Amino acid sequence: MTDRPQTIFRVIKNPENPFVMMDKRALALPSLSYKAKGILAYLLSRPDNWIINIADVVNHSPDGDYAVRSGIKELITAGYVRRKVERNEKQQIIRWVMEVYEQPIPADEQDENSEPEPDRGNLHLGYPDVGNCDINNKELTKKENMGADAPVRAAAPEPSKPDPGAHLDRIAAFPADCQPGAKLISEIFNLRPPEKPAPGQKRGDFGLWIKGIQELNSIAAEYNTLLETAIRLTWKRWKNSPFTVAHPGALAKTMISILAAQATPQRDYPVPIKSTLENIIKDFQPRS
Repeated sequence: MTDRPQTIFRVIKNPENPFVMMDKRALALPSLSYKAKGILAYLLSRPDNWIINIADVVNHSPDGDYAVRSGIKELITAGYVRRKVERNEKQQIIRWVMEVYEQPIPADEQDENSEPEPDRGNLHLGYPDVGNCDINNKELTKKENMGADAPVRAAAPEPSKPDPGAHLDRIAAFPADCQPGAKLISEIFNLRPPEKPAPGQKRGDFGLWIKGIQELNSIAAEYNTLLETAIRLTWKRWKNSPFTVAHPGALAKTMISILAAQATPQRDYPVPIKSTLENIIKDFQPRS
């Protein structure tokens, strides 16, 4: 057993119906991609309290990790999936829960017990859409190139050994579940954590750090990997082709790529769709 948080897909459907049946209106929605519709149908076919991570969902399809995450994000935005976090009495994350519904839940219920969204300009897969953010052009210009596809800059140096007491006061201001990640990012990437804003002020960079670290926590948990291991693996990839890291969330795509490559078995060759359909037709037996 592991004490690291796991992801659970909790399917909310009719317990008296043992067949794989679902409300077909979701399949006719023009606002949902076929990818999202397929993921919804697959999830609704699973039993309640199905304990799984996203890597397992990926392994049931030739689609990649990004495709699955983007499909789940569509379902969150449409109200078919509600993402919640469960914490213990110390406010530490116990597990993430994805509640899957046959019919979309009302908008006013979608944010119940979910993580608060800070002001931000970039979105990452696996989180609900936060809409238009209050950000001016100057801020956007300064922070736009901070993802995995940003222009390469000078080669990154080896991580130095910072003063053990450096930034401790700033790190201590973060939520308890974010403090280990803030410390690791500060030490490994030599980033200075932002100060906590005064009450009534926008969270700004402090909010971006919280959201980014929570995302890295979630990714590491989904792939059953220690956060420190995941961050150090991400740093090794980053140092060979560095990009601007303005906040921890900029590392999410790189971390997903690394952990997904380790978790997903490599196929020797693609499974032909035609062959699969032929087998289904061949084995099909009509009801008597």
